[in-house]
Amino acid sequence: ETNLVPFRRFSEKTDKDPNDWLIHFEKAAKANNWSSEKALEIVGGFLEGMAADWYEDTNFQSWKDPEEFEEDNDNQ
Repeated sequence: ETNLVPFRRFSEKTDKDPNDWLIHFEKAAKANNWSSEKALEIVGGFLEGMAADWYEDTNFQSWKDPEEFEEDNDNQ
C-alpha cells in the first residue's frame, strides 16, 4: 500500500501534544485515502509506550472523528 503522506510514530518521550500528532495522522489518513476502519487498524502500530498501552486497553471499535479519539485520550 502506498502512502502519499508519511507520518511518524507517537511517543510520550518525544511528543508533547498527542492532539497535534492525531491531527497530523488524520490529515495523512485522508490524503492516503484510508477509510475509518483502515485508519483504526493502522494507528495502533504508530503508538509507543504508554500511548500504545492505552490504545490496546481502550479497544476502539470505530473511529467516528478525531474529537472522539481526543476526548477519550484527554480523560486518561
